[in-house]
Amino acid sequence: MTQLVERLKEENTQLKEAIKEKREKRDSVANFRQSNEGCAEEIQLMLRLKNVIDRQKVEIRGMRRQLAQKNVDLDAGHLDIAGTSLEFSLASTRLSLIFDSDVVRIRDLWTDAMVTKAIINEMQQQATRLAKLNAVLRRKHFVSKRQADQLLSEKTDLELMLQTKEHLIQQMREHVCHHHPSEPGRTTPLPNVGMSTSMIKELASPGTPPVQLTESQLIERLNAEDKMITDARDPSRPHFTAQELRDLLTERNELKSRLIEVEEELSVYKRAGVYEALLEHRKNGIIQEVHSLLSGSTFTMHVSWHCLFPVGLH
Repeated sequence: MTQLVERLKEENTQLKEAIKEKREKRDSVANFRQSNEGCAEEIQLMLRLKNVIDRQKVEIRGMRRQLAQKNVDLDAGHLDIAGTSLEFSLASTRLSLIFDSDVVRIRDLWTDAMVTKAIINEMQQQATRLAKLNAVLRRKHFVSKRQADQLLSEKTDLELMLQTKEHLIQQMREHVCHHHPSEPGRTTPLPNVGMSTSMIKELASPGTPPVQLTESQLIERLNAEDKMITDARDPSRPHFTAQELRDLLTERNELKSRLIEVEEELSVYKRAGVYEALLEHRKNGIIQEVHSLLSGSTFTMHVSWHCLFPVGLH
């Protein structure tokens, strides 16, 4: 029994060991299976991870390429921006230069405009002065024309009066030469009457040419204490006194002097170019033409211009 019990114990021990081994084997198989199942899951997980990683690598490569392209584009953009900035700076510089030149040109134009305005104002003032001076010259020319016309008329009258006086004196000389006293014992006082041209013409008588006497000889012959020796019954005796003859000679000399003065004044107007116009006026008798000649013609403008500006300024 003891042996059986020991044998059974041994068998029981062996069985326990066998069961234990079987359990260990079963556990190892289960563990192996579990491990195999875990490895498959891990493998699938790894495969999925690999696929994800590969996909991410592809995406990363694409993103790198995009980033590189963006960098290239960015560099090109920087270059474009730099070129644009350079062009902008150049354009800004050109605009600044153009603006400065325009400012200088505008200042020059403004200065020229101010100078032109000053010149225009001066020219307007000068034109006003010229207009006033022209009006003064017109009045002076009109006055000069009128004075010259008066002088010309006065000259004509003086010449006529001088010719009349010369004719009277010549008639007196002829009368004295033809009717000198033959009877010195008879004297007749002369009436103090005035002489006229008609009276002198009545005293003139035809005959031989009279003897030429000087004024002193004529006065000595006529002056005998303010009386003249003549025949009272002579109807052609002279009706003038020696004082009247002296007055007549004095008046003739004054007329000659006045005639010389008038001729000198007319020579002045003749040098100014007015005398010919006045002669033409006296010949034609047209006042309007002479007025246009002296007032509004080229002659007036020429005289005014030369009066205003010397020859060296033309």
